[in-house]
Amino acid sequence: MRKVVVIVPLWKRILAYIIDSLLISMIIVSPLMVKETGESFADFLNLIMSSNFWFATIIVGIMTLVYWTFLEWKFGQSVGKIFFKIKSVGINDKEITISQAFIRNLSKLSSVILFLDVLYMLISKGNQRFFEKISNTKVVGVIEDE
Repeated sequence: MRKVVVIVPLWKRILAYIIDSLLISMIIVSPLMVKETGESFADFLNLIMSSNFWFATIIVGIMTLVYWTFLEWKFGQSVGKIFFKIKSVGINDKEITISQAFIRNLSKLSSVILFLDVLYMLISKGNQRFFEKISNTKVVGVIEDE
């Protein structure tokens, strides 16, 4: 039995990302949620302008980046990727380094940057996001061949 590496369809990558995002929301974001807003729009604006909101946003961003970086560096997969049997590897199909994992996941700090990153993948050749290209990584699917 040998492993065959295949190109991963975009829908698998998106669903894996959604699973990870939901997990991050439950584990990281939920404990930081505090009932601080009142019932008026002014109360909501006051919350956004408060230093607690920005502090929590920075903490969530750092922890989110740590989640993807650590799992992809240590195991080559996040929880969502495990579910879809896909893996992050180097261009040479070897395990990725921690710096590669960090760079490839920087775009996940901003939905705008992530959107542009995925858009780059759709219009360029190679099935790689821009941040995957600069980190010399790619996402592959592994199928057991008999």
